[in-house]
Order: sequence, then structure tokens, then C-alpha cells
Amino acid sequence: MKLKAVTVRLYRNFVDEQRITIEPDVTCFVGKNESGKTTILKALHRLKPANGNDTEFDLTTEYPRWRLAADRRRNSNLHHTRPISAEFSLEDSDRAALEDVYGAPIPATVICLAARNYANEFTVSLTATLDAVAAEAAQAVKVIDEDFHKLNTSASLTELVASAKALAKEHREQGENARAKTLTAFASEVEKYELLLNTDLVTNEQTKALSARVPSFFYFSNYDTLPGETNLTQLARKINAKTELSARERTVVSLLAHAGESPKDFLDDNYDSRKAELQSASIDLSRRVFKYWKQNPDLAVIFDTDNRVVTQEPNGTQVANRFLKIELRDGRHGDVETNFDTRSTGFQWFFSFFAAFSEYQDSDDTVIVLLDEPGTSLHGDAQHEF
Repeated sequence: MKLKAVTVRLYRNFVDEQRITIEPDVTCFVGKNESGKTTILKALHRLKPANGNDTEFDLTTEYPRWRLAADRRRNSNLHHTRPISAEFSLEDSDRAALEDVYGAPIPATVICLAARNYANEFTVSLTATLDAVAAEAAQAVKVIDEDFHKLNTSASLTELVASAKALAKEHREQGENARAKTLTAFASEVEKYELLLNTDLVTNEQTKALSARVPSFFYFSNYDTLPGETNLTQLARKINAKTELSARERTVVSLLAHAGESPKDFLDDNYDSRKAELQSASIDLSRRVFKYWKQNPDLAVIFDTDNRVVTQEPNGTQVANRFLKIELRDGRHGDVETNFDTRSTGFQWFFSFFAAFSEYQDSDDTVIVLLDEPGTSLHGDAQHEF
């Protein structure tokens, strides 16, 4: 599917409905600070999030505050308000897959509508015009243009079918049986498209198949950059307790997932093999990054772990935690190794994006990338490379 348009309404600083048309390749939002650029990206990310924890709408804190009390008095179902909706066009592969489920050809003009409300309920449906449905059915059974132009395609499906049957009767009475037979076939064919005109008839199976083809959204901002050092022991505890992770911690988790590991995997004594996996991942990730980063091709990223005493209990027992360290070896300056945090903010952003996106990069699923202030710390040449 291809994202065609986004509509935001009654969300944060967006009160009136704002519909944004999406360009076929890249769409860039440009505006002053506090003008709502991040708001649009956040809303769109929550439509069908691929990453992150900040994935749900909150009516109390995100509905326009100055209208909340008054609107609640007028509408007890305010949580059904949809702050985000999106329109997608279908590609040939989408249409082919959905035709089997819907039991009818899907016209190229069909639009997929997806939305999420403040109750965080996701809805998705196909929508088509009667004109498009009629044209598709007419082409399928080979209705001639003269007859097609006499059909009523401006009202409802029921009236369209009635007009086809009436015209078929006329031809039959005039002895034009071939044209009558074609129009009768058209009346049967066009009824197959009722699912596209009346969403109440769509089954759960059909909705599930459609939902699976809607792209997910990957959101990344400057707050998602990797830290040079991470306490894996504390991170594993937060994950186990289902405590919300920070943006930087989520990037670390994605980095480890690229190595096929999680923070808890490094907490036992037998971590040498996992360390080898992590180093292997660093080589693979570095290869991906330096395919594009040409500012200093002599850099090498080194991942390592360290077991470090962080506190001492009253009985004298020392408590150690496992730390992940990210360092860079600079072949241009004598193979000196420095912590990731000491490198340029541009490189930190560049590498962190690849670390976060790596788990989606080879996925068969369609993912739309949302970049908040993308690469603003990069030199012009590096922006071009990115």
C-alpha cells in the first residue's frame, strides 16, 4: 500500500480537521517551532506503530484542553473521536491478495481507510465509488459503451442493478438477446462489489486480512540516539517489570535484537558466546552504516560488556551490574578507541538510526519511516549520504 493522505483532528494543537496530501516519494514538513510538525508524526506513528512505547492516545491529556470539558458535556462518547486517519492506495499485490478474501476484483481506484480513536481502537476498511464499481463490472462482462452509458451509476447499487435488469428486458423484447444476456450478467457481477460499498457486510476475516496489509510506522527522533554505556542489569529488570523504557533504552534493545539477544541474556556467567554474537552484530551493523557514512571510513564500531561493582550491601557483599559499552576505533588517528558519546552528534544520530531500524530493514512487512528533525546535526554531504 501507498500512503496518500493523512487527516489529524482534535489532537493537541490541531482542532479543525487538517488533511495532508502525501507525495509519492518523500514528504517533508517544514515550519516554525511549536507549529505541530512533531504532533503530526506522533499521531501517524500511533495509527499502527512498529516501534516504541508511546503508542496510545490519551483523551484527558491530548484532546484540546480548552474544549475537553465542554465537548464531554455534549458528547458522552468522546473517546470514539478519531484524532488520526489515513488514506492508502492499493498496489497490484494488495489487490491480488484481497480479491481472494473479498470474493470480487478490487478496482484500482479503491482506497483503504485506516483510523484510530481515543479508545485506541483501530479500524480499517475499503471504500469505492459506485462509478468505479460499475466500470469494473462492465469491463468484466464486456458491456458495450452504448448500454453502459444508459445505466444509473449516480444513485445506489440497488438502483444500478434495477436499471441494468430493466435495460436487459428492453433488449430481450427487441430480440437483442446477446445484449440482454450481457446486462443480466452485469447485474449479477456488480452485486459482488457490495462489500466495497457497505462496510457493515464485511466479515472479521476480511477486515483482518486488510489490516495485515496496512503499513506500520517507524518513528525516530534525536531522543532515540544510543547511549555510549548502558546498564544491562537495570534494563533487564525494567523489561521484566514491564516498566516503560526511555527512547534511548528502546534503541539499545533494538541493537541487541539485531544480535539475536536481549539484555537478560548477558546477566549469567556464561556470556562469552553471547559476547561473540554481539561482536558479530557490531561487524554487520558497521558494514551497513559505513556503506553510507563516507565522512570517515576508517572508523570501526566496537561493542563490549563490562561487569562492574555498583554498590556494596551492609554485610560487605559487592553488587555488580553488567554494562554494555559502545566504542569507536579510529584508524585515521592511530586506532585510538573512544566512547560513542564522545563522537560527533551527527555520527551518533546516523549510527543510532541504523541500530534502531535494523530489525525492520530486512523485514518483508511494509514500514513507513517517520523522521523527526532528521539529521539536522549532519554536515550537508552526510545528509546527502543518508
